[in-house]
Amino acid sequence: MTTTTADPHIAGLNPYAELAKTLLEQERLLRVERFDDRDAWALGETVVNHVFATGIDLGTSIFRPNGTVMFRYLSKGAGMSNIEWMRRKFNTISAVGHCSLYAWACWQRDDEGGEYADLAAHNDYAVCGGGFPLLNANGDLLAVATVSALPHQKDHAFLTECLSKWRGVEIPKAAIIN
Repeated sequence: MTTTTADPHIAGLNPYAELAKTLLEQERLLRVERFDDRDAWALGETVVNHVFATGIDLGTSIFRPNGTVMFRYLSKGAGMSNIEWMRRKFNTISAVGHCSLYAWACWQRDDEGGEYADLAAHNDYAVCGGGFPLLNANGDLLAVATVSALPHQKDHAFLTECLSKWRGVEIPKAAIIN
């Protein structure tokens, strides 16, 4: 799947539109040249070390584009429901080509309608934060990183903080919208 950072739907001063714009910038800045099993291990280790450092209980999974798991970790407080949420976040990214919080921001921007309304109504998808695509310079999907256990916008913040650290790249922070 190939994705681009230009989205003709983003316009105006709507806070959800602004959030979507920030999320596209995060995706652009966090692009990678390649992503293999060693990269999955290194990213997974970064996430797990952040779990230990913060004392937050959560699960993390890194998926190949075909849905197979490259890396998974569940802390003591995480379980099967977190695995299911991460699978659903993977499905959302596979369908939309952008981070799962982007799908949520666009859905909210469109008053819970628009292009992501069908995904939001379907049990195989999670239109919420906590899943992030690992894209190459062409926008091809190389892998999907997910976390689950926090409120969804905090899942996104936790994951992108880890991705930023792993890549050694500063990224804009996504606003938390209540």
